[in-house]
Amino acid sequence: MKGHRLKELRKAKGMSQSQLAESLNSSRSYISQIEGGHVNPSINFLTRIAEKLDCSVQEFF
Repeated sequence: MKGHRLKELRKAKGMSQSQLAESLNSSRSYISQIEGGHVNPSINFLTRIAEKLDCSVQEFF
């Protein structure tokens, strides 16, 4: 997973980290950690993110 891709896709949708986190019932700090490459989310969580950003999981790699 490339965290910077998540950031690019999130920004392209006009969402803040807080907005994405809230839509996923997660925390802004967790989204930040993913984008920074400090944690690797589960495939289930990546799938949920992809649904919110209207993209495929493959776009994160």
